[in-house]
Amino acid sequence: MADLGKFSLVKLNNTNYATCKFQMEMFLVREDLWHVVAQPKPKPETSVWQKADRKARATIDLCLEQTQYTIIKDCASAVAVWNALKAYHEKSSTTSQLSLLNRLCDTKLPEGGDVKKHLLEMDSVFERLQNCGLNLDEKLKIAMMLRSMPDSYHSFASALEARPDEEIKLEFVRSKLVDQYQKRLQREGKQVVGEQVLKTQKVNRDIVCFFCKKPGHFKNCRKWQATKDKQPVPGPSGNNAGSSGRSNNQPVKAKQANSNTEAVSFFAQEETHVIRSAVKQNHFWTVDSGASCHMTSCDSFFETLDDSSSVQVMLANGKCTKSGGHGAGTVSGFNGSGKQVNIRLDNVLYVPELDSGLLSIDIDFQKLFPNAVSGRNKFENLIPQLTEFITKKAESPSAATPLETLSAVGASTDTKACTLLQALNTVLPPICAASRFKPTILAGQEDVLIFASTRDDAITKVRTVYSNYKERNIPNVPKIVVIGENLQCLREHFFVIYGEIIYELKSALRAVYVLIKITAVFGLPYSKISKLVWHFTGGNMHGIEKEGSYACINKLKNYLNMKNAQ
Repeated sequence: MADLGKFSLVKLNNTNYATCKFQMEMFLVREDLWHVVAQPKPKPETSVWQKADRKARATIDLCLEQTQYTIIKDCASAVAVWNALKAYHEKSSTTSQLSLLNRLCDTKLPEGGDVKKHLLEMDSVFERLQNCGLNLDEKLKIAMMLRSMPDSYHSFASALEARPDEEIKLEFVRSKLVDQYQKRLQREGKQVVGEQVLKTQKVNRDIVCFFCKKPGHFKNCRKWQATKDKQPVPGPSGNNAGSSGRSNNQPVKAKQANSNTEAVSFFAQEETHVIRSAVKQNHFWTVDSGASCHMTSCDSFFETLDDSSSVQVMLANGKCTKSGGHGAGTVSGFNGSGKQVNIRLDNVLYVPELDSGLLSIDIDFQKLFPNAVSGRNKFENLIPQLTEFITKKAESPSAATPLETLSAVGASTDTKACTLLQALNTVLPPICAASRFKPTILAGQEDVLIFASTRDDAITKVRTVYSNYKERNIPNVPKIVVIGENLQCLREHFFVIYGEIIYELKSALRAVYVLIKITAVFGLPYSKISKLVWHFTGGNMHGIEKEGSYACINKLKNYLNMKNAQ
């Protein structure tokens, strides 16, 4: 690792050029040295330029492993070093191409292997071949992908061949392979993790008190209790009841989950029910982004159950079944003040074939925020106006690369959405996040999106972020993780992760909306580091306003209003 000031950068070797190239470019941009590499040498050379050139070359050299020194030993300037590294690592050599092709041909997924991970590895080889100057035809990629599957997928491949040619596209084949893999897991009784499933099996022990911010407890806080004991207890009508109020030892009364006055965060824990057959059953509640209503397979949950009528229910695997009735019951959770409450759920469907209870985020979200919108079309439509505003107002060099991506012809909506989230940090900069900690714009860009190579890598990186948050006494919040090396290499695979809760999605804009919904329904704050970006995105794109007014956000809103009025 190269330790440049307070940054630790991975050093360049013979296997990580694509990552390190972007890393070095970003660091040079941050140090205001990128112009030495990207722009022609001035004539005549000035002492200021010569000093910047020496500093830029030293910066690049410090990001290299010793094995790279022979490549640059005869280079006299920063641009010469940059071009020498580029020529060496991006060379279109027959040897490199043959090596990668051999690896591609030898790739074979064993029976029962992870199809998602396998396809990501193949995408990585396709990308490396392209960097070596060999861009495989889409049909050839499909053929290589299908031949790498186990023998049990041969009938599936034959079925694909029967489809019209215009339907057989790379993304279509990839999605069908993943669907087939998930169906097999379900038939075998294994858990499938997807956009609609995020099973919370254990209580998160690494918790921080909502009041005193110290780890190890959540609601049994002495400081909070001392503060609360000094205040009058509110009566049923909302007036102060004084000593006649309910004592702390009395059980918490159930409250309606469909109340539109308060956001509630559910316990992430396993519950044990005794079903009517008198056999104990461990039952999990799953927070679901796709369910149209609350459902459960545990009949002992219901305090009241009407089994006189049933409706047809489509399960996540596409199978249809009928409900066994509907009713009401309670689950445990926390309100926005961190206080434990029982939440009453009405109109819950009893679906025996489910393997868990499903708590529909959409139901609570719509009741809490009836005027909220998905924001997808608005986000896409505002990209040109936001790009124009950032171009005019951004003073940080960190805006240069995102602006190039936003202006690029042919960039996908996912790429532009992710780029815009990073670019907004240059006009909605980070504010003081903790005591003696004022994040930089680069820190804000790294906080708003996390890049990872696999699902496991995504989980590991979010845990690392949470560990850093804990050191600075910053609360954990939902994070968006992008699968890909950088903004130019997205793989249309996104995660929203909050503790043990994991959403897997195929759209960046969908990921943004899910993060906004989780934050709103659970009553969470936005990340303190990229707070203003999410404050603007939630309010202006999705209609969910948070408390607080910020001059830079108001300035941006006024600009957009002026543009819309023209």
